Amino acid sequence: MPSPPGSPLFPPFGLLALALLPAFAAGQADGQAERAQAHPNILFLLSDDQASTALGCAGHPWLETPGMDLEGDALEARDLAGEPRYAGELASLRAVMDGLEAELGPRPSPSK
Repeated sequence: MPSPPGSPLFPPFGLLALALLPAFAAGQADGQAERAQAHPNILFLLSDDQASTALGCAGHPWLETPGMDLEGDALEARDLAGEPRYAGELASLRAVMDGLEAELGPRPSPSK
């Protein structure tokens, strides 16, 4: 059974606060939508494991990299989410590659 109004478990302003909560939440959501529309969405693509000789957009004669060759094309993406899940893997990969290069010598560059 609910406690009567005015009791310590149900303060007099509790009903008013409960009634006004949806109005405040709706106002907050409207303000966030207005701020989101005021600023452009910018997507920055970075490929840190690529050399300039490994990208078609950098002038490689036969290598095709359509994901990176978006110069002049429109890129539209909706509801994207990402996370830095490869950071630990890349550090381990670099340690392995340094060890291999120390034992076997440097890797040959791609032939043109």
